[in-house]
This record gives sequence, C-alpha cells and structure tokens, in this order.
Amino acid sequence: MKKAFAIVLMVMLIGSLVVGCGGGSKAPEAPQGSNGDAAQQPIEMVLAHTGGPGSAVELTYDKFKELVEEKTNGQITIEIFGAGTLAGDQTAVEGAQIGTIDIGSAGTNNMAPFTDQFLFGDLPYIMTSIENGQKVWGGEIGKELMESVGQELGIKGLFFVDVGDYRVLGNNRKPVKVPEDLRGLKIRATASPIEQAILRAWGASPTPVPWPEVYMALEQKVVEGTYVQHMWTTSAKQHEAMHYYSEVGGVQNMHFCFMSLHTWNKLTTDQQQAVLEAAEEAQAYNFEIAPKLVDELRVEMERVGGEFYYPTDEEMEKWMSIKDAVWNEFADKVDQDLVRRVVEFQK
Repeated sequence: MKKAFAIVLMVMLIGSLVVGCGGGSKAPEAPQGSNGDAAQQPIEMVLAHTGGPGSAVELTYDKFKELVEEKTNGQITIEIFGAGTLAGDQTAVEGAQIGTIDIGSAGTNNMAPFTDQFLFGDLPYIMTSIENGQKVWGGEIGKELMESVGQELGIKGLFFVDVGDYRVLGNNRKPVKVPEDLRGLKIRATASPIEQAILRAWGASPTPVPWPEVYMALEQKVVEGTYVQHMWTTSAKQHEAMHYYSEVGGVQNMHFCFMSLHTWNKLTTDQQQAVLEAAEEAQAYNFEIAPKLVDELRVEMERVGGEFYYPTDEEMEKWMSIKDAVWNEFADKVDQDLVRRVVEFQK
C-alpha cells in the first residue's frame, strides 16, 4: 500500500505535465533483467484499469495477478486499482511511459492520441464475428501490433482484453431502427476520428465527452446517447440514464494491457518469462469468459427499463452501407496492408 499511495501522489503531482500529451516519447532503454541478487528482491507492482466490478476486464486482471504471483512464487505481487480509481486510459499510458504506473490498460480506440496503429480496429464492420475478432487480436497480427506499438510508445505490450461483444447504440430519446432515426441526436464519442466519422455517417452528432463525465452528460442531456459495449454501459451505470438500445454492431474494440519499460527492465529473465506466460493464459481466459457475460449484461440493462432492438436484414444493410465511405475516408491514415491482412485472415 505504501508504494500505491506514493504512486497516487506522484500521478497527482505530474498530472498537469503529462495529461494531453499527443504522442508520448519513448521510454529510455535500460539493460535487460539479469539474475543478479538485487533483482531477486520482492517486487510490488501497481496495475491500473477502468473496468467496473464484476466486468470481464476486472475478472481478467484478477486472473492475471493470480497467475503472475503463482508463476513467480510470490517474487512479484500486484496491487490492482480498477474502475479508473488510479488512472484513465490515456493517463495509464502516460504513467507507464514515465514509470509511475507499472501495468496499465487502455482501450485500443482510446489510444488514438498516441498511435495510429490501432485505428484499423475502429473501421466499421471490419470484424465479421466476435470469434474472428478475437483470432485477429489474439493471433500473429495482434502479437505484431503489441511489439510495434510498444516500440513506438516506449512500453511493453502484454496482451489484449475483450469485453465480449460489438458496441451497442444506446439513447434516452426514442427507439432507433435505421440510421435516419439517429438524425440530430447527440451521441457521445471518444477521441477516435473514425468513431466520430461513423456517427456522422449515420446522421448523429458526435459529441466528445470525457468518460467520467458521461453519466452526468446523459442526465443533463448534454448528450443523448452512447456507442460503447454493454460492459462499459453497465459498469459506469449509464444504463440507468438510457432506455433504448439498437444492436447495430460495427465495432469490436479491445483493451490493451502493457507494462512500463522502467518496470519490465528491472525483472530477471525468468520473471519476464513468467509474466509473458501469465499474459498468454490471462488472454485465453478472457476470450473464453467475455462473450458469455454479455447476456447477463443485457438482462441488467432490461431490469432498469432498457429496450433492445435487433435490426432486420434489410435494416442492417442500411447500417452497413456506410462501410466503404468511412474506410475510404481514412485510407491514408490506416495501414492498408494491415487492413487487407485482417480481411483476408477472416475469410
């Protein structure tokens, strides 16, 4: 706890210096961990994520903690700060870069201010199924991205965390069956330019709002809806401020788990291997449980009055009709070779 308290203080002191950094500088290189006596001292790590209680994100990081501590025989212990209590997505990246956070988690879409490499995942309807999405992120393509994003940002990529399903379009105004029904509605958007383009193409008015302020924005009608996955809607209690949900699919974002290089480079070779093994097992555990939790989330959303609408095949064609235009709009910003690989991989 002493380390965690010190980290909280440090984050508060340096927050004004790092918040809003556009591209983050690469962390300084350090010698790889050795097996010397100094490195064998117990290591206390802090992990920050934004998943709420009982969410697939929380369950996965609890599993990761258990696996790391088991595989290192207690040489490494992890204290977890969930639900954004220590850091949001972007501040987790910044904290890992400068070493004030050991392990962080951020949505691939929320990493747009730092890197363009995850933007392909925001393209509408690029993933043809949840299972295919997991295979893309969890396979060779995902491993390559972890390595290249890690090098670009000066962090160590560990694994991806699925939250279980595509995004769901929610609002507190009226039932939405086709894109025309969205016209004029203010839908909260993230920093992803592709996400904002999707909402505009559907006729909505994308309105950026910081995640901690979304519930209040819904209550005060600053925004009238959201386009996030079920887990985020319920974990942030936003389902209490919305009534209508449309299962239009479109985007399956992941969370990216990473470690500060300042921490990674202090580990012995054996400890690094143990962390990587734990990461692989935690990802497999997550990919299995996350989709199974979505039905329970829908039940919770319905419990407080939520109504779900599932578009017909003809209506889905209208939702998907924006695909080519949005893909073309960002053709110069998204790696087209990567897009082709992702598409071919799913055939």
